[in-house]
Amino acid sequence: MSSAVKAGTLRLLRSTVLVVMFPRHFLPSRPALVAGIAFVLMSPCFAGIETVEIGNVQFAEILGGIVIDPAGSPLADVQVIEVAPDWRTIIRITRTDADGRWSLPPVPKRRIYFLRFITKQCCFNQVRCRVKLSKRKGKELRIELPLST
Repeated sequence: MSSAVKAGTLRLLRSTVLVVMFPRHFLPSRPALVAGIAFVLMSPCFAGIETVEIGNVQFAEILGGIVIDPAGSPLADVQVIEVAPDWRTIIRITRTDADGRWSLPPVPKRRIYFLRFITKQCCFNQVRCRVKLSKRKGKELRIELPLST
């Protein structure tokens, strides 16, 4: 990702520093500012990212659902990663769509799915949980990514 920022635009860089540049006609008439100095603001994303584990097995009707933020808004582009029971070995990956929805096809005879939910968006912790498919007990799987602290 390029670190160049055009005048009057905002871009969140990989280093989570927000760089803001203003066109010269928006700046006061002091010589140093007329040259077009960039203001660098620290993003609140320097909080520690943690992995939050949902302790109980979650029952779901289908292997899919929605990922939301603490306000209940859907989160797009969240990685949904199925892993082995060691929580490290990746089996398959999908992403949430613009409405925060995701799905994976079920695997015959697999009893428990180990899922991780990770986003590169600022200030959210990772979530991991175990999911068991059940037509009788299952409901829509709603995963809330908590804010990092």
